[in-house]
Amino acid sequence: MNKRTREEEPGRGNSADDHQLPSADDGLAAILAQMQGRLDSVESELSHLRREVTSLKSETSSLRTENSELRSATGRLDELNASLRQKVRSLSTALTVASRNYEHRIPFLHVGHWIERGYDENQAEDMQTFQETLKENALALRAEETIDEVVIGVTELSWFQILEYDESLLPQIKEVLDGLHMHDGSGVFDLAIRNIELPDSLLVPLSAALGSQFEGLIMENNLSYADDAVRVRRVIGFACLSCSPSNSILCSDTQSKRFRWLSSSSTPSGTTPGSTGSSG
Repeated sequence: MNKRTREEEPGRGNSADDHQLPSADDGLAAILAQMQGRLDSVESELSHLRREVTSLKSETSSLRTENSELRSATGRLDELNASLRQKVRSLSTALTVASRNYEHRIPFLHVGHWIERGYDENQAEDMQTFQETLKENALALRAEETIDEVVIGVTELSWFQILEYDESLLPQIKEVLDGLHMHDGSGVFDLAIRNIELPDSLLVPLSAALGSQFEGLIMENNLSYADDAVRVRRVIGFACLSCSPSNSILCSDTQSKRFRWLSSSSTPSGTTPGSTGSSG
């Protein structure tokens, strides 16, 4: 009786449906699968790093090539710079020799020339003075002597009027302007444009000389009541150009030492950039 009861109790015996415990082989297989997954992940990361290293090697090789090209270009520029310096020294020497051997060969126009062109006797005398001043300045700029002021025009007129510009003086004026460009920059001097009208034919070469070797610009009595608005604007524009930062005369707090506009009784009121005397 008791024996049968024990056999019929649930959960006992060797039935096929009974729960089986995992074996040792199953646990080992799970561990191996997990380790294989980790190895695959590491291998993927290593493959990515290898690609990055390859890319860096390629970039390094490209940079080395660029660096080599830059070094080569730098070497060529150094050679060119040395060649240009040598040319500058040669030109400087040639200019020095040319200045020392300079002879003023521009023909001197006599009083009769000006009378024939409609100037009166006083104006003709002023034109003679103008020529003499130009010649003195052309010679002084090429000689080793102290210069205080290079004058284009006439310092004093015979009469209270503005001197009418004549194209026949342009060759002599250009000799002075060429001297400004050839000057070695030693000493301090001003360029003064005094008592002469400034048509376009004179403003153009004067504008080209603004970057040459002189300290300050002085303009005196360069406008008259007969000048129209266009002429006035162009003359004032030239004065403003002298203060351009691209030129050697700079607009700054010291502008009053570098630019002066001097008016006179023949200058139209209200047309000058500044008052009589030093600007500022």
